[in-house]
Amino acid sequence: MLSSLTLVRRMEKTKPPGLATKMMNQLFPRRMELYVLGFGGYSVVFHWVKQGHHHQGGFFRTASGHVRWFQVLFGLVALVSALRSWFLRYTSYAAAVAERTDSLEAKKQEARRQHRKLKKADARFRTRHDQPCDPASITLKFPIIQRVPYAHGGFFGAAPYLLNDPKWTVILRTLMPRVYIDISRRAARASSPHQLILWAENNPVCAAYGVIHDLRKTGRLPNIEWDVFLHPILVDRLELSLDERTRYCQHQGLSVLSLPVDDACLTYDQRSTLDSYDSKIAAQTIDLVNNMLIAHGSLSQLVLEQTGFGKFYNFVSIKKTSPTLGGGFTARTWLQCFAEALLMGMDQNEHDSKMDSGLTSSTDSHDKTVEKFKRKIFRPTYWTEILARATSYKVRSVPPTSAAIQSNNKTASQPSTANPSTNSPPFPFTSRPSTLTESLSIVRRVTGCSNALGIVFDLKSRHVSQRVWARVVDAMRQAGLRVEGIGSFNVSEITNLSRFTMQPVREVVFFHSAGDLQEACNMGLIKMGASVFFNAGSLIAEPQGFGETLWSGYSSRKFKDEYKLLPFAECKSRKEDDGVENSTVNKVKVTSTLEDYKNRYGLHIGLYCQEFATDHDALKIIVDYVNCNQHIVDLGLSWGGFNGTTTRGIKPTWWEPSDGMWKQRYAGTPWDTNQFPPISKDNGALKNE
Repeated sequence: MLSSLTLVRRMEKTKPPGLATKMMNQLFPRRMELYVLGFGGYSVVFHWVKQGHHHQGGFFRTASGHVRWFQVLFGLVALVSALRSWFLRYTSYAAAVAERTDSLEAKKQEARRQHRKLKKADARFRTRHDQPCDPASITLKFPIIQRVPYAHGGFFGAAPYLLNDPKWTVILRTLMPRVYIDISRRAARASSPHQLILWAENNPVCAAYGVIHDLRKTGRLPNIEWDVFLHPILVDRLELSLDERTRYCQHQGLSVLSLPVDDACLTYDQRSTLDSYDSKIAAQTIDLVNNMLIAHGSLSQLVLEQTGFGKFYNFVSIKKTSPTLGGGFTARTWLQCFAEALLMGMDQNEHDSKMDSGLTSSTDSHDKTVEKFKRKIFRPTYWTEILARATSYKVRSVPPTSAAIQSNNKTASQPSTANPSTNSPPFPFTSRPSTLTESLSIVRRVTGCSNALGIVFDLKSRHVSQRVWARVVDAMRQAGLRVEGIGSFNVSEITNLSRFTMQPVREVVFFHSAGDLQEACNMGLIKMGASVFFNAGSLIAEPQGFGETLWSGYSSRKFKDEYKLLPFAECKSRKEDDGVENSTVNKVKVTSTLEDYKNRYGLHIGLYCQEFATDHDALKIIVDYVNCNQHIVDLGLSWGGFNGTTTRGIKPTWWEPSDGMWKQRYAGTPWDTNQFPPISKDNGALKNE
């Protein structure tokens, strides 16, 4: 036998398949060769035995002298197939080896290119971190928001602070090298806050950075927003299984709901059939959840999703899009990266004081800090060691100034006061997490909270039935997530979704502006007690129009000084001397207000804004309004950055104010002050009750 070294040398000398081999592979695929060889050989042998070679006419001719073309054709094909098999015996192995060699070489070249890009990105961040950086030069303070229902965009407003922290840039480099390379170019150019914030939407590393900051500052685990797309093929497969189960239940006279049926009223055959359906649906739901895409998508992709055409093409397009441009990750990948970032971030015990401020001192040597952390991360036993240390992490005590925030936030879970190492068993695994359950187990251990993570879904996939979304919600809850709400800009996809879930879930309706909420109420689309969110920028009047700006000139300071609340945002019951600036109650005699619609419909109202398009002055007005009118805005303000701080440098332009609306001002409807909540003629009840 040949030695392994000789065999490898011969494999390296073999040439890739030539043109003749490729043509043979195209004309006669392997499966077709087996069929033709078997059928043709059988036909030849059958006629040989049946007629015999001694009969008159020979093998390829009949007794009357006619040619047996069928035998001739299949005989030739069988001969060609046999020759092809003999030929490929000596070339197929060489072709496979050549293909493998080419793929390995391509991977090596790609690794070299990736290494060169990472070196350039390291140089860009080294230049950024070595520059003198005063925390006050990039941050601005605003009043603490009393109620924050969830972190809008997954803490993407904290991205500028992450980019100024050498340790967290190394974590980003380790877990997401492509994102690290893309964002290094923007960081090197000292881009505007708009570009330094928008890339981090739905980013798991940035979300972990914000969660650790909030956990140490306020002692609570915040809720995070997920923009989700479902795989259309997996959705259709689950729909077919649910339809089959529904038809069976209708045929047997059972409940058609997707919830488990009471076993007491079932026969043995019915129970067995339903168990098979439920196990099949559960497996398909898990597959759907694992491949669920957490991404926002670009404007064109969102418009195409609204139409309902090309859903699979659109899903693949979003999946291939860079995460810095609206793309994203599957739920399994997101949670895995999030858990690993939490572990690596909480393991930096010697830098706790720097983590509290969200910034690092510019006097630290970038090379020394980064190289030391790199050597620590890339040790073979790093993950085993860090998982073993995860039981000793302790949440810092809550500062006295945050007690009011902690008491007012009803949806956040409180961490356990006991040491997690004393009441928690060791990890059942010692390597990096690979499933949702393992990732959430790490999150629970690191944070010390009984519930892993609170999620608010923003449904981006359209034309998906409520029972499919209900299955997704139940599967995420069974995995250990707290689904605090599920929302959409389409009212019909959200209303009464809780009837399909195991436990009720908060149904949230998103709007671009307060005028959209008013219009939906007047059309009878909003039910009593609904939870709604709209952009807080729609409460602020635009200081200048486009024509006025061209005529009188643009002034950024003038924009900010003229910010004021619109009349419908004010509370009618407030007095003139309530102490709130920019009050417009006395300027308008009779107008419809947001308070009228809240009282008539019993709404639970919350606000959000685009953090990268909200300057400090507009944010101060919004926060003051939310804190002073909690009886109206009872759900609070969803802020995607650190509570109490915003990024310096956000300012209006001559074509667009920085009031938080951004592009949503072109999609939203303005408030109609002459339109009041609809009431019936007899008893004043709502039309849609």
